Amino acid sequence: MARPATHRAEDWIAAGWRALSQGGPAAVRIEALARDLGVTKGSCYGYFADRAALLGAMLAQWRERSGGALIARVEAQKGTPQQRLWALIETVIREGARSPEPALRGWGRSDPAIREALEALDRQRLGYLEGLFRAMGFPAADTNARARLCYLTLIAEHQLGLAASTEERLSAARAQFALLTRA
Repeated sequence: MARPATHRAEDWIAAGWRALSQGGPAAVRIEALARDLGVTKGSCYGYFADRAALLGAMLAQWRERSGGALIARVEAQKGTPQQRLWALIETVIREGARSPEPALRGWGRSDPAIREALEALDRQRLGYLEGLFRAMGFPAADTNARARLCYLTLIAEHQLGLAASTEERLSAARAQFALLTRA
């Protein structure tokens, strides 16, 4: 397959994600990414001042796609709080295999900036889930516990990388959903 003659910032970011997923943060090196893209490493600097800027752009992209944009996609589907919760669960399961989240969580154990970004996103996601459970009519005392159980289950979808098929995972998720939404 022929490589494109020019690369956009998004191509560098995508190459960064591939490297991070395959080899961790140390693998996200300008020289290695340039080799992967078939260009000189100097071409990166037209988009990013340095490696730290590239990493910052990767993190910003992930935060937007995994936080606000994902929530907006779920909210755009309208429906009851239960329907939106199921849409979120189904999206995470269907798209989870492509998520860089396990690599980011591993990276966050050694990088305070990544850890801080993960904590902020965790708070945003948990707040959204709590709001859904509140809208379902659960008492305030229960919304946090239900949101945490749901969130931890979704995070485990990424972290465990279960070998089960998407349909098997969705079937298990339906049973979990029924338990979480039962009064």
